[in-house]
Amino acid sequence: MKRSYRAGLSTAAVVEAAIAIVDEQGADALTLAAVAQRTGVAAPSLYKHVGSLGELRTLVGARVLEEMTDRFSRAVMGRSGDDAVAVLMHEYRAYVTAHPARYAAIPADPLHDPRTAGPAQRLLEVFLAVLRGTG
Repeated sequence: MKRSYRAGLSTAAVVEAAIAIVDEQGADALTLAAVAQRTGVAAPSLYKHVGSLGELRTLVGARVLEEMTDRFSRAVMGRSGDDAVAVLMHEYRAYVTAHPARYAAIPADPLHDPRTAGPAQRLLEVFLAVLRGTG
């Protein structure tokens, strides 16, 4: 189902539209023209929200990392030891299986870009906390 974004278009809405394109058609289909069409604006209007396709791809990767962190944190909350590890691995596999194109949109080295470094570090902290809990 396509959503109308024209009224109140924001960077978050542009990223949401980009993620929808990635989910439906794969990362190679993500272009500024495709996002403009999906949001109902002219492609040049997107430059008010993102500087380039590369920046948009980075913002998509950051959002995916944030989404994974939220999901995994909720899943392991109140768990410890082997139970927490098993739940974390189950959730990780479930996410990647449900959203393969989204997962593939994460930059290969997210710690080298300040826009993805924070979200990547927070995701890493979830994994480290679970592993520390195993003794």
